[in-house]
Amino acid sequence: MPEREPNFEPESTPELDPYFLQQQIRLPKEQWDERFRQLIDKETIENQKAIRGEPEVHSESPETYLRSTFERYIKGLDVTEDDVKDKRILDLGSGDGEFVESLIKKGITKEAYGLDANLDNIAIKPELKEHFFKGTFEDTLPLQNLDYIVSVGAVSNAVWNSEKLQDIEGIIKNAIASLKKDGQMRIYPMRELPEDSTLEEFKESNEIWNGLLEKLQQEHVIEYHIEPRDIRVTGNNNDIFLQCVLIIKKHPEARLVQLEKEQQWEKVSKEVNEVTDGLGLEIDEGIKETVVACMVNGLNTSQSCEGHTDRALPVPWVEIEALNEPKEHYVGQNEIYEKVAKKYNLSAEAITPPTEHVDIFEEANFDL
Repeated sequence: MPEREPNFEPESTPELDPYFLQQQIRLPKEQWDERFRQLIDKETIENQKAIRGEPEVHSESPETYLRSTFERYIKGLDVTEDDVKDKRILDLGSGDGEFVESLIKKGITKEAYGLDANLDNIAIKPELKEHFFKGTFEDTLPLQNLDYIVSVGAVSNAVWNSEKLQDIEGIIKNAIASLKKDGQMRIYPMRELPEDSTLEEFKESNEIWNGLLEKLQQEHVIEYHIEPRDIRVTGNNNDIFLQCVLIIKKHPEARLVQLEKEQQWEKVSKEVNEVTDGLGLEIDEGIKETVVACMVNGLNTSQSCEGHTDRALPVPWVEIEALNEPKEHYVGQNEIYEKVAKKYNLSAEAITPPTEHVDIFEEANFDL
């Protein structure tokens, strides 16, 4: 997978440039830049405070917490407000819904939604309830044609040590199926570790993730890249790791196939709208979509009906017929019919097996 070259100026503040952080974490400690070393010292102090359970100096107000959560999402996912302006967005593992709420309240987009398995235990504001769904990421997602599917701290933790806590391949495939052709899935945080890291659980998780992503890319399901975001220090040993965002898109070949299917669907839909029977009647509106689906998938239809309670069958049906049906179903069929008809002084039509089974059902006069 190609990597983007570090892009930073020496005089810039190093902690603000993710590629500076990535460059430094890949170096031995003795080669660290002094600016990076100072950043690690600062993060180490914060980590030790957390381990000792020292209380924070002040607690955040609800408004401040909402703002800080939104900023954490934006920074971690590596998007701007302009990027998500008027986009259709689904947050997997939305928790209390702060990101969705902020997107709507800020007027960034009206189509922000959240999905969480523990929705019953979350106090969602009444005016936002229609924007949240209860469910897991492994099921078919509740929305389609999404511009962004994002996850902060949920999907990335679907693998821990060598154990898959969730079906991450299914999650990604479901997401890809729910995206627009140019949509993206963004997962944060993924983790890059120094070579001498003792965080074995992260190493094993990374191996599983990397293997799956390469597999899906080789199968032309996705294309992906990983962007660095920020540095963290954790544990009693003050281990460091780089937090990254995983950006997944539909593979170009997959997008091409989807585009071809969309164009084929549009073409066949126009053809179906122009079809009439011997009486000049169009195909029933209630069965058109099914007829189009059959034809797009190579199933030739000969008759159809949306179902009528006052006549014919009270249920919808479509008759499938092979293209280029041979005149004879077996060798010598017509010759045998002619011999039988001549022997018993009958017309050929009189002994030809009926092919219109629909008339039989109509004569049965089913009642609802």
